[in-house]
Amino acid sequence: MSKKLDFRLEKVARPPEGVAWLWHTVDLLTSPAWRARSDQLARLLDLLEVEHLKNGGAENGHIHQTYSQIQAGGIARKYIAATIGEGDPGRRVGGQADADLYRPDGGAEPLSRQGPAEGDG
Repeated sequence: MSKKLDFRLEKVARPPEGVAWLWHTVDLLTSPAWRARSDQLARLLDLLEVEHLKNGGAENGHIHQTYSQIQAGGIARKYIAATIGEGDPGRRVGGQADADLYRPDGGAEPLSRQGPAEGDG
């Protein structure tokens, strides 16, 4: 005999217990910006969302990914800065404002606000 399925609203209108999850609203999924994003930006967003979920959703705004981590996620190193720029067009990627967030040399520790890594131009 098979188990009876329960489709009551209070059972199906929430995420599974004990599983990390996040919201993607209909407005987001149908927005022109979301639908027009590049494959590279979709990969970058997936990487950041997975990292967010690994931290229990408690480190939003404090998630750091090095160029090497982003590259391992499927984005060619030469496209990383442009991909970040696509996702946040107001940022100066690789400049002093972002030196503590993105590290082109692939180092594990974020840079201080002293500027880009040596040899990063």
